[in-house]
Amino acid sequence: MKRALLKIVVAALTVFSSFHSALGVPVTDGMLLWLDATDADTLFTDAALTIPASPGDAIGGWADKSGNNFHATQVDVAFQPVWQANAIGDQSAVRFSAAEMDGMIIDDSLTV
Repeated sequence: MKRALLKIVVAALTVFSSFHSALGVPVTDGMLLWLDATDADTLFTDAALTIPASPGDAIGGWADKSGNNFHATQVDVAFQPVWQANAIGDQSAVRFSAAEMDGMIIDDSLTV
């Protein structure tokens, strides 16, 4: 259930990030989690957030830009989503595959 909810939240945030980047709208008040697929500095191939990712790489860690440190991680390579350049218009996105059961984990202390 948490994995399905995370996929929905990530999809919504990916679209929000695309609009935010395109429009420059600074909507951050009260934001608990901000995963931005258009910001290369937030995407990593490892869950420790130490190895920067490139487009086409599987994502093991996605840094939270909200300042709350609710980073999304996935240590199992088989379930890591993939970072894609120019996926939505000219914006990057992180692709989660339902067939491969891709997903990421966020600290349980984050409540929506």
